[in-house]
Amino acid sequence: MTATIRKTSGFPGFLLLLVLVFGGAWAAQAPAAQGAGEGQDLLLRHREWLKITDTFILPAEKEAFLSLTNERDRDMFMEAFWKQRDPRPDTPRNEFREEIEKRFRFVMENFGRLALREAWQTDQGRIYMILGPPQSKDTYEGTSGLHPATIWHYIGDPLKKLPQAFDLVFFQRGGGGEFRLYDPISDGPASLLVDTRQFNRNNPIEVFQKIKDIAPPLARAALTIVPNQMPSNYRPTPQNTMIIADIFASAKRGSARRTSTTSSTTGESSAPNTWRISSKATPRPASSATAGGG
Repeated sequence: MTATIRKTSGFPGFLLLLVLVFGGAWAAQAPAAQGAGEGQDLLLRHREWLKITDTFILPAEKEAFLSLTNERDRDMFMEAFWKQRDPRPDTPRNEFREEIEKRFRFVMENFGRLALREAWQTDQGRIYMILGPPQSKDTYEGTSGLHPATIWHYIGDPLKKLPQAFDLVFFQRGGGGEFRLYDPISDGPASLLVDTRQFNRNNPIEVFQKIKDIAPPLARAALTIVPNQMPSNYRPTPQNTMIIADIFASAKRGSARRTSTTSSTTGESSAPNTWRISSKATPRPASSATAGGG
């Protein structure tokens, strides 16, 4: 079955073909990036674009962009990037671009206060860029016995291989610094407690009960990202780490719409648009223990 490329009027199709068809192979054969490196010699608008798109840009796309040697090609590349991800290419607006730029502004305004790196590089910043605002939050700051922590409640997108509902915990590891994404396996529930000397931190039931006495929602979220999958032995399972990996992978897995191919015999698209901007679900009420922040 023959496939033909469907072009958009006024759109740099050659750039899409180079990046999306030949990908890294083209970038490897292109001239060296004239000192561009990871972008330190680029114009401000190009450096800012790399920050905004960092979560979503494919490795071959970034390599290709950094291989370009003049402003015009970089500007055309940036427009091509947004156009490829436009969920409604036949309309003047690009909802994907608007949403991602809106998220970036929020991230830069809210998540850099306690960090030693730029806000978009923080765990909260990266998750917000991928998933957008949570449906609701439970925040525990100044809660006796707990390191500062917050739970972000999300409704997942099955098309991106995410659970229907999941909760992400961020906490100040050791009680200070930026809010880090909590991993039930590598961090463990005991890391959320300030003082573990009064009980056996290696006893999962004791640790769970201690957190539950202070903050019941956090006790559950410390064990499982998926609310209805509480482990019977009170020990986190590797599935939690896998879900976190899927969340980060989802940004690139579903972001590129790719150049549509159309069958010459049926006229049907064989490359449907898989990007969807998540719509807000009805927020869940926050816990009574919720305090501001996070």
